[in-house]
Amino acid sequence: MTIFQRQRHGFTLIELLVTTSIAMLIAGAAIAGFVTFTDRQEVLNAAKEVQQMLRTAQAKARIKDVPKSCSDQSLPLARYQVVIDGTTLRLEAFCESLPTTKTVIIQKYELPDDVSMSLSPIPAAPYTDTIQFKTLEDGTNLTNPTTLTFHGAENYLFTISPRGSISNVEPQ
Repeated sequence: MTIFQRQRHGFTLIELLVTTSIAMLIAGAAIAGFVTFTDRQEVLNAAKEVQQMLRTAQAKARIKDVPKSCSDQSLPLARYQVVIDGTTLRLEAFCESLPTTKTVIIQKYELPDDVSMSLSPIPAAPYTDTIQFKTLEDGTNLTNPTTLTFHGAENYLFTISPRGSISNVEPQ
């Protein structure tokens, strides 16, 4: 052993650069995967929120849950409905005793910016933007099964039958 021999402690610059590069590649892939996952979850959550709103309308119509503002005016409940107005959905109670009608907004939901929704086929006129649930019976204003499709990072859908059954949310 010579006096001028150096002992090696630590890593070389190249070893550190290679290790850092590998770590950065792994972190980048993880971040990209997480962003994709959250985008898919946003669409799925929107579909489930709308599905739950429709199930709430269905349940309230079945038990004829009359809102207080209708019962205060002695107006009978005609139906519950979900009105689709662009990216906003409203759950409404519709009370009427002709010629008087009253619409009570129960709940509102705004679709996220990156999510859009389509109906196929579109309900018959004049209620092309409304899904109605009749009181004390299973049924809707739909003449054919209608599919609601939610578009975003991934597409999800569910179907409503004319009798009022609502399927589970599934990927398209």
